[in-house]
Amino acid sequence: MFMIVFSKSEKRVNNYNIMNEKCNNLIEKFEAVDSINHFDEVAQKCTKDGVCDWSFINSPNNQSTGPGKVGCLASHIYLLKQIKENNYYNCDWFVIFEDDVTIFDNFVETLKSKIPTFEKLNTNFVKLFTDTKDENNKKRQLWHKRIIEKNIYKMRPQFHTLAAMINRKGIEYILSQLPINVNIDLWFTQEHIDNLNAVYWHSNLITNGGALNYKGKNWNLGSLICT
Repeated sequence: MFMIVFSKSEKRVNNYNIMNEKCNNLIEKFEAVDSINHFDEVAQKCTKDGVCDWSFINSPNNQSTGPGKVGCLASHIYLLKQIKENNYYNCDWFVIFEDDVTIFDNFVETLKSKIPTFEKLNTNFVKLFTDTKDENNKKRQLWHKRIIEKNIYKMRPQFHTLAAMINRKGIEYILSQLPINVNIDLWFTQEHIDNLNAVYWHSNLITNGGALNYKGKNWNLGSLICT
């Protein structure tokens, strides 16, 4: 398990420490790419490494909402690259959290017990959180016709990259598609749902402590995307 952590935020580092302890110290910290304070440097590196093109760096969407989206994309991609470069740590599945996640007791044990089911379903991407505070999203994601098995649904297009589980095949596919020139949550959870055979696992064991939208800066951990 990994958590992308923006270490310049004391609150987010503290949240990582608390969640890591709750997960039996199994979460490895991955330093978030800081495009808020080092935008030009990050932009140069991302385009040089083929993470994204200048069309994404200079897109009006990024210019209007803040530089954090570039760092979010880069953080996820560089983490996936690290996993691959380390021979997948001799594992088949990888849980990736962002640093505003809230994890409840028994999450690790319960998720492990679901892996045989995910493998049987031949999925490569399991979304572990959906915005259930948005009633429209909740109803559409939990629509009875999306049910595959108990608490497992065909994933619908949505936002957020708070928590997901990805297998080797999914990582290989994602990295084969570089450069990525859209926000990473749109890429994962909208444009490539079918290619990843993505599903959503519905549980009460995980939620968020950060902002889910542009108006959410009064949340405990705020937003690094909308600065």
